[in-house]
Amino acid sequence: HSTAPGVVLVGPSLAGIATRAAETVGTEAYTASATTAEAYIRESILQPSAYIVPGQPTFQAAGRSIMPEDYGTTLTEEQVDHLVAYLMTLR
Repeated sequence: HSTAPGVVLVGPSLAGIATRAAETVGTEAYTASATTAEAYIRESILQPSAYIVPGQPTFQAAGRSIMPEDYGTTLTEEQVDHLVAYLMTLR
């Protein structure tokens, strides 16, 4: 991922992710379980296929996210907390 607006690498740009996350959980289209931007970002890290953002076909295959799904076992809870805290600063 890039943190620069509009720069797409392997996944979408993370610029503005906190704002987009808050907007996403507030829509009827959102079908996963997070209720806050922070919870959505955590869910996206730990369960990347829980919700696939519509219109992002290059970031999925057969309805599954191409993001690794093992961060819950390869990162500690503290590391995930720090990552979520950092991503929440990207408004």
